[in-house]
Amino acid sequence: MTTKYVKELGFDVSEMNCNSYGDPDFKLMKSIGATFVIVRSSFGKTFGQADSKFIEYVARAKDAGLLVGAYHYSYALSPRDAILEAESCMDIIERSGYQIDLPIWFDMEDADGYKSRHGFCFSRHYITDICKAWLNNFKYHTGVYASLSWFDSYIEWKRLGCSVWNARFLSNSIVDRIASTGDLNLLDGEDDIGGYMFQFTDSYPLGDHVVDANIRYVPITVDE
Repeated sequence: MTTKYVKELGFDVSEMNCNSYGDPDFKLMKSIGATFVIVRSSFGKTFGQADSKFIEYVARAKDAGLLVGAYHYSYALSPRDAILEAESCMDIIERSGYQIDLPIWFDMEDADGYKSRHGFCFSRHYITDICKAWLNNFKYHTGVYASLSWFDSYIEWKRLGCSVWNARFLSNSIVDRIASTGDLNLLDGEDDIGGYMFQFTDSYPLGDHVVDANIRYVPITVDE
């Protein structure tokens, strides 16, 4: 018996989708072969900073027959901040009343420059310690999300020993071919460190909109 991995298509969404691109269509996601969606639950270290669409999107995704995960966008400047963020995120998840099927991710980047503007220490060891503080204080299945450049430069992801959601956006030509054929094997050789999931674009066509698209590596046992 050997363990192999199959690739499944999924998307990640937040209130920003509705604000910027239009309301995501979860039933359309399911109809084109997606199996899961990751919904932003929260952000920042102030208690109760929930994504305004979290509960609605989780409900609609489950109604469409999709597995659901979640993510928290971090503004942590220290390990203590990460602990506060973990507590806030868990409270939001629990108060939603929904079962989360997949990991709840710690999004540790600086997409909006907040960390840079607040004197953050961009040390590989320090950032890894911040991730570790989240992992050690989160009671549900969790992992770390970041771009490949952050995993390469700022996060000792092998030391963390957790699930990894890695992001690197591929060319539009590859994305268009995947969208038109549904063939996720076109990603072979392009998914870098692998991990639990790989986010390969922020511009996957979905009806009249675009969304962030991912593959999830699902283990299966096969006879040799």
